[in-house]
Amino acid sequence: MESSSPSYLNPGKASAELIGAARGGDLVATLLARLWTPKVKKRKMPCSLPGQRGLTIAKLIYSAITSLDGYVADEDGNFDWAAPDEEVHAFVNDLERKVGTYLYGRRMYEVMHYWETAQAVTDQPPVMRDYAQIWQAADKIVYSKTLETTSSARTRIERGFDPVAVRRMKAQAERDISVGGPDLAAQALEAGLVDECHLFFAPIVVGGGKRSLPKSVRLKLELLDERHFEGGVVHLHYRIRT
Repeated sequence: MESSSPSYLNPGKASAELIGAARGGDLVATLLARLWTPKVKKRKMPCSLPGQRGLTIAKLIYSAITSLDGYVADEDGNFDWAAPDEEVHAFVNDLERKVGTYLYGRRMYEVMHYWETAQAVTDQPPVMRDYAQIWQAADKIVYSKTLETTSSARTRIERGFDPVAVRRMKAQAERDISVGGPDLAAQALEAGLVDECHLFFAPIVVGGGKRSLPKSVRLKLELLDERHFEGGVVHLHYRIRT
């Protein structure tokens, strides 16, 4: 990415790579490798194109695992506290089944492409094998000025984040789109492209680090759903009001 999210489901075996990404300024690679970028709808909120009643368009969704004080990683780039347990991981999987396309920066992609071959790793827990299948079935777009080739199927490279192109993508997509990581999400939020946010608050205060949401954006939110997990994580699902 050119810069959480969990970003997020981190396999553990890629922890060194994740830490390197986080310290390189890509908190997304950190969190997204631990988390994901999902979406759930208990109440369906259809979107329609202007002048076209009933024609729904895909939602752009930002998801992140964050500390209670709003950081996806602390000042040292540490994000071990964001690793989802099996209950949270399974919940994230169910959210991500609805996603048809992932939007990543380069570093986030370099972490997440682990899932292209994760099923080949022996002794994988069922919840991780399930996520690998979900990830492989979706399209991926990587925004990078330097990446020349990709290492996963259903993946293409774009040289820059173009809000007009993403808006067109939303209008044409049949399934929702997930934007991974706070930096790329900040661009989408500033452009008014994000429709919903899934925020997973971990029971920890870290005091500073990489913010899950940008300082420069003011948003009005509508709470659609919430869930409390046994480990203390709280999930809040918001629609962004326009």
